[in-house]
Amino acid sequence: MAGIEGLGYQIARADGRCAATGAELPPHAPIVVVLLEAPGDERLTRLEFAADAWDHGARPETGPDEGLFATWRTVRPDPTAKADPFVDAGSLMELFESLAGADDRRRRVFRYVLALLLMRKKELVYEGQQAGELILRRRGPKDQEREVYRVTDPGMDDEAIAAAVEQVSAVMSGDAS
Repeated sequence: MAGIEGLGYQIARADGRCAATGAELPPHAPIVVVLLEAPGDERLTRLEFAADAWDHGARPETGPDEGLFATWRTVRPDPTAKADPFVDAGSLMELFESLAGADDRRRRVFRYVLALLLMRKKELVYEGQQAGELILRRRGPKDQEREVYRVTDPGMDDEAIAAAVEQVSAVMSGDAS
């Protein structure tokens, strides 16, 4: 299990099976990743669904106290390939957008770290800072209207940010352990 600094969560390594069907997910197969949380529990449960199963209505079975933390689409990594230290920008952007309006600190910290990763990947462009928020704009042609994002700065120091970026990358790629 890997804890995410500033989030207090631990996430188990993915098992490579569809949570709906139990079938093995082959490398490069399209999947939907789901993170579930239970109040008072420091663990997030990571489930992977075959994209077809998800598109046909498969969803996690959750208890009354479990909640959906986040979802995103990606492809199943090849376990024999050398690990890429960064995940694809599309998956990061989807997760980043799904956490908009997050009202608890852990989700805000997670979103902030995703914003930093997206700036590193040049998907988001820093426009400035105002009232404790980063002002970011989606990359694109300057003559086109580009979406603006406001991201709350959780006040993490450089060491905590570096550790969180590394751990979020591991979570996104399924390598958290």
